[in-house]
Amino acid sequence: MAEETSVKGIWNGWYWRLVGATVGALLALQVIAYYTVAYPITTSQVLAEMMVIYVVAPRVRERRFGNTVAGVILVFLLGLLLQLVLPVPPGSRAGAGAPDPRTAAFWELELVALVTGVVLTYLFLRLSAWSDRKRAELEAKRRAEQSPPPQRHRHHSKKKKRKRR
Repeated sequence: MAEETSVKGIWNGWYWRLVGATVGALLALQVIAYYTVAYPITTSQVLAEMMVIYVVAPRVRERRFGNTVAGVILVFLLGLLLQLVLPVPPGSRAGAGAPDPRTAAFWELELVALVTGVVLTYLFLRLSAWSDRKRAELEAKRRAEQSPPPQRHRHHSKKKKRKRR
């Protein structure tokens, strides 16, 4: 485990700075896409969850699953908050395809997004662990098959050569 103190954004194995910066950047991009190109938050939320998995999982060394799931859940909760708080801009299609928050369809869609993020986290980490293990096995096999380099005889040119008579 890491130290008890906060060192370079890590506290007891929790990479709070990496997760927080990633979530903040993705939420800012969601809001920008929402207002500039009228891209619905419901659609960009699943994409943001996948980006958190892709950015956080390979960079953490401890508590990989915990850190990645924390990032996915944080993106989910803040995305849900954005959907409930952000008004639909006038003349925009950003809220056109999204269900009303008072209906069950809205909450089902959000639940599907959360489950998708958690399942993708698990699959990504399992696949990463498998590929790391296979890579290590192949490297060990390659090292075992390699023969040692041939011995070279060194000729010292600085030695004084004897003259033959």
